[in-house]
Amino acid sequence: MAIKLVVSDIDGTLIDGTEAIAPELIEAAQKCKEHGVVFSFATGRTKELVARLVKTVGITSPYVISNGACIFQEEKCLVSHNFSVEPILSVIRRADAEGLTVTLSDERTERALRLTDYVKEHQKFGDRFQNFIDLDKHDWKNARFVKVMFMDEHHTGKIKAFREELKRDFGQQYWITTYADAAVELGPCGCNKMTGVKELMELLDIRQDEVMACGDFENDMEMVEYAGVGVAVDNACDSLKAKADYVASKPYAYGVVEAIEKYCFGGV
Repeated sequence: MAIKLVVSDIDGTLIDGTEAIAPELIEAAQKCKEHGVVFSFATGRTKELVARLVKTVGITSPYVISNGACIFQEEKCLVSHNFSVEPILSVIRRADAEGLTVTLSDERTERALRLTDYVKEHQKFGDRFQNFIDLDKHDWKNARFVKVMFMDEHHTGKIKAFREELKRDFGQQYWITTYADAAVELGPCGCNKMTGVKELMELLDIRQDEVMACGDFENDMEMVEYAGVGVAVDNACDSLKAKADYVASKPYAYGVVEAIEKYCFGGV
């Protein structure tokens, strides 16, 4: 079995909280390109939040964003699955009123409803939350999004009730996933990183057994299980490690590079 596509999650897998990009990752991606192996990623981030990684690592192939809702190649959107938030607008209003951070993403941009501590922290990176959505003036009837996030950055416990309500009342209308105990995200029904990887494979004419997928958390589970080789980096959660074909001995990008060497180039 020859690996022709390496696809990796970003946050917690390729980068840590500092968002530093390891030189070893850049070298590994270049080596893949030289040997005809596509290096790509599948992430919950929007296009604006992957721009620096795309440029620094030198990615020219298509990549999956917004948890499988979109596929981009450079500036062109190749695939897009979007939805209306009108059915959950009352939930969004209550979450905002109770002090949670609510962000909404279209194909290219993630915007928040207001300036919260979470938003302030992420504005420090300089490439996000430059604009806001006015909850009362936005054209909700015609607006379409690819992702909605509810964030309880102060861990007040409020997120639990919203998560339960969303899953109970809207689980058939949206794809819903949880990040630890602080966040809940909604996406288009039937879309996740695995479906994004499948669409990416179709675009590239690559088979399932020719794919290696790398991740660190439960929202990577479907694609890690689906891929011909599923990889969990060393810092991954235990549940993902239990399902992976290979658990790297190193964390973050160093674990991804380790897996690339092992499965693409016959290293240890």
